[in-house]
Amino acid sequence: MKGTKTLPLSHVNQLILIRNFANLQLKGIGRIQASLQIAHQWHEGEGIHFTRKVRALARHYQVFEQLPIERRGGRENVLSPLKDERL
Repeated sequence: MKGTKTLPLSHVNQLILIRNFANLQLKGIGRIQASLQIAHQWHEGEGIHFTRKVRALARHYQVFEQLPIERRGGRENVLSPLKDERL
C-alpha cells in the first residue's frame, strides 16, 4: 500500500521478543527464566548476554512504552571527516 510505513525488521524482531517475554511472565514464569527460554528459542540457548538484552529491552519498553532508539548506522547527515571534500 502506498503511503504506509513499515517497521524495519529489527523493530519487528524486538516487538516479537517483548510479546513472547510478556506472555511467559503472564504464565507466571520469572524474568530470568523467561529470558532464558527466549534465548533458547532464538539462539539455541547460547549466551547470557542475549538474556540480559531481552530483559533490558522489556524493561525499556515497560518504562517508556516505545522501543529504544537505534544508535547504529543509517544516519545520512552525520558530520564525518570522510564527507569533507577538503580532506
